[in-house]
Order: sequence, then structure tokens, then C-alpha cells
Amino acid sequence: VLYPMSGRANEKAIAHHKYARCFNSRNENYGHNLEIHSQLISEFEKSGCNQMIISSEGFCSYRCDDDIYRLKELFDGYTVKIVAYIRRPDLWVESWYCQAVKGRPFEQRKFSDYISKGQVASLEVIKNFSEIFSVKNCLFKEFEKKKFQGGSLISDFSDSLSLSLPSMEVNTESNVTPDLKTIEVIRLMNASFELSDIRRSKVNSLIVDNISEYEKVSFFTLSDRQQYLSRFLGLMQYFDDNFSDDVFFE
Repeated sequence: VLYPMSGRANEKAIAHHKYARCFNSRNENYGHNLEIHSQLISEFEKSGCNQMIISSEGFCSYRCDDDIYRLKELFDGYTVKIVAYIRRPDLWVESWYCQAVKGRPFEQRKFSDYISKGQVASLEVIKNFSEIFSVKNCLFKEFEKKKFQGGSLISDFSDSLSLSLPSMEVNTESNVTPDLKTIEVIRLMNASFELSDIRRSKVNSLIVDNISEYEKVSFFTLSDRQQYLSRFLGLMQYFDDNFSDDVFFE
């Protein structure tokens, strides 16, 4: 199994964000360095491997169907599986807000203002991938840690695809969502102090590591959560019907 260097931003980068951005027509880097696909295929063909994993959250930003069709054409002649771990929309927007506050773009808005500006989960995009690549070529699972085989996302991913990946020690404390008070402290600091991105990242990490109690985060009231989820009922039903024996999202 090859996890290629091609498509990553640099040697230290983990995900293939550079590749994903290059074929996303909504991204400012769209169409830049189109040789990136040839480099990717060349690396795969020379590797002697018979499987390759390309991974980037950036694929969830493909709002235009033509971009997804383009990806399909690029890999014509190869067997392609689309794998996605998906959060329930309300849980996703809460998690993404926390990420946006503690990291780029260093969000300054309160949660209520944040979601009022059209922050929408990527369910529609993921549904479009399944329709264009075919449901039978997709493996979609709920991002629910207690359901992961082997107790980790990596183990669950490899088991689900019958891949023989090397065992890895997983840090279960990495990227844990801070509690509400910590997020609010960071948000207020984002809005109050001028810092370079590098310094702000270090300060925010210091706050998270030293004062957060890692309580379960809930920005919604029950009624607000129900109202937000009501926008996605049709989409959620699609995942129930196509990717679950019962209910896809708990």
C-alpha cells in the first residue's frame, strides 16, 4: 500500500491537501501545477504497490459536481474506493467551530453568529461523491470513536478495507475538543490581541493544554439542536437508506 509523497505540500505534511486544492474549482489554487496528478500516478506505478491511499479533508469542499466528475476521469482505469468518516451535522459544526477558534482562521465570532453565516456540513458533497462514483464503491461510516474497531480510527480504517497496515501507537489525547470556557477564553483573546499566526497558535495550544477540562462540548440548546438538524433530515435519510442496516447517525 502506497501513501504517496506527491500531492502533499512538503515532506513534513501528512495529508494530500495540495492535490485536493488543485482540482477544486472553488479554491484559489485551482488548476495550479496540473502535473501533480501525473506525478502521483508515476510514483504509484514505480512503487510496486497495488493499492494507494490519498487522504485530504479538502475533498469535502468540492461543491461543484464537475470537480468530482473530473476526479473520476483522472482515475479512469483504476478501481477507486471513496472512504469517509462522517459526523452528524450538529456535532460536526460544534467540532469545526472549536477547531476554527483554536486554529486558523482563529475565529472571533460567537457560535450563534458563526452558524448563522451558512456553516453547512459536507453531507451533500459526500452524497454527490457516492452518486458519481457509485454507492457500491463507497465506504461511509459515522465518526463515532466508541464504534471504531481496535479503538482507533487507523485500526478501523485498515480493518474495514482489509489492509495490512503496520500497527501504530495512537495518542487518544491528540486534538481533543476543549471545554466551552476554554474555547470562549481563546475566542476573546483572538478578538482582543494582535499576534502573528505562529504565536497565536502557540498561545492557544498553551491555553488548551493547561486549563481545559475536556468536558463534553454543547453549544446548542436542545431546541436549537433539533432545529439545526431539521435542515438535514432528507440527507440523513439518504445515508440511512444506502449505508446502514438501520440508522446511520446515532
